[in-house]
Amino acid sequence: MNNRRGISTVVGAVFFVIIFTTAVTFVTYDMNLLNNFTSAFVTKSQSDADANHEEFSITKVTLANNKFNITVQNSGNIPITINRLWIQNKTDITWGTSKYDINQIVYPGNSLSEIGQSLPLYAKPTQGYDIKLVTMRGNVKEFFVNSASQAPVYLQLFALPSTISNNFITTLLLGVTNNMTNGGALTNIVPNMAVSNVTGFGKATLISGPTPSSYPLLNGGAETFFEWNYNINGTNGYTVNFKASLQNGYLYNNASQNVVLNTATMGNVEAYSTYSTSHTLLYTEDTVNFNTTSATTAATLPTSVGHTGKTFTIRDGSVSAGNLVKILTTSSQTIDGYYSPSGSMNLTHQDQIVKVISDGSNWKTVGFNPSEPVDYFMRGSTTAWYGNAILPTNSSIIISTPSTLRATPWVVPHTITINEIQTEISSQANPTTTTCHIGIYRDNGNVYPQTLVSGSDVNTFTTTTSVKTLTFGTPITLTKGLYWQAWTCGTAATTQPTFRANTVDVIPPVLGYVSTMGAKGFGTAYTVNFTYGSLPTTYPSGATILTATPTPMILVEIQKG
Repeated sequence: MNNRRGISTVVGAVFFVIIFTTAVTFVTYDMNLLNNFTSAFVTKSQSDADANHEEFSITKVTLANNKFNITVQNSGNIPITINRLWIQNKTDITWGTSKYDINQIVYPGNSLSEIGQSLPLYAKPTQGYDIKLVTMRGNVKEFFVNSASQAPVYLQLFALPSTISNNFITTLLLGVTNNMTNGGALTNIVPNMAVSNVTGFGKATLISGPTPSSYPLLNGGAETFFEWNYNINGTNGYTVNFKASLQNGYLYNNASQNVVLNTATMGNVEAYSTYSTSHTLLYTEDTVNFNTTSATTAATLPTSVGHTGKTFTIRDGSVSAGNLVKILTTSSQTIDGYYSPSGSMNLTHQDQIVKVISDGSNWKTVGFNPSEPVDYFMRGSTTAWYGNAILPTNSSIIISTPSTLRATPWVVPHTITINEIQTEISSQANPTTTTCHIGIYRDNGNVYPQTLVSGSDVNTFTTTTSVKTLTFGTPITLTKGLYWQAWTCGTAATTQPTFRANTVDVIPPVLGYVSTMGAKGFGTAYTVNFTYGSLPTTYPSGATILTATPTPMILVEIQKG
């Protein structure tokens, strides 16, 4: 019996060890499993959070050597990796969808360009493409190239005026709205205009347009306009139809407008004529347009003697800013007391107008448009440069301020096309590897910089002492309005660079006196904290106004022709 009790104890101990070992193993396995699940959950949560913080945009899409040249801007605060590019030809359905590996990193505040240049991918400017860029975290940016062919784009055509007198000019405005349902951007928007007779006999002659000839990038929901000017002459009741569409656009996607000649309803009709060479005005003429595309032309006024009250309106209708309309007189007569041609009055750019009237002995101006003083500093030449100063400047020196992005107002009085941008480093930074950026922002309509003009931030430039001239990838067209010239420099320098600058008293008084009367209260620029890098697509909010502070002299070259 004692032996049996001993065996039972041993057997019980063995079973206990087995049960205990199994329980410990299970608990350990369960804890490891829970730990792995927790780790995976944390990793997934962090990955999702990072994906939500990715902020990037497509700032430029062009074709170079029949290959895409795509630029991506990282506007967030974490690095992103552009992982893949998907592309589908929407014009040629046999082309299919292709995938390409990119695997390039874009750090915060920086941009990545020439995406597509190294890929075995060739594109045609006459076809539309659906393109998607995918990050390593799964975020997608979709955009379209020539995608007006994929769906109807909202088009509106306006004729100003739609009823005119014989031999007058009417302006056609085409409004293009990106109403793509997926919110993607449209690129390389090129307008077309077809003209056809409806009733009667006559002719519509293109004077200028389209202006601009194309629009590079139109974001979802945004709108842009194209302008044409036509001279129309013919019989009373002559009707001409204008039909606008987009190159490579969706079939039958167009907008049309009729213009009618109705001389019977006009009243006080003035005679209009146009010339492309020098001309002596006739008393039977009232409004005279000069096209100076080929060369400078002279508009010679006839004698004012015996013609009291006679008026002439003279217009520069040229598309070339490089040539002039020189207004001359006869018999040593004067305009506003100044002898012409020795003190000749000049029209310097397209759409500038002057109206003169005879007092029986000489000529007097009774209208001059536009009247902005800065207008006379933008004649346009491949050998001249223009900035925001409204008076000659003393070229003072300003020291750059690290960790800031600053912008000073620039009034553009008429449509210009610019090729290059420049500034001058007067004394270099230490170390000399320090770099800077300059560029141009559009105004938000409330006297504050908003959107970076695409392509105006050309790239970094070093701070060695010299004039820094930077060429835009493609010429940039700016319409009349308020813009902002911006600059920022690297933060690593122990000694910041100094710029050739505009003095306070020559800066446009856009920001006014922000405190009390006097030089110290005059606003010259906005300044906002900024981590150095490429200029952001949108100017940061919360900027304050600098007072009594010179600003760097940033100049542009206006395209001639």
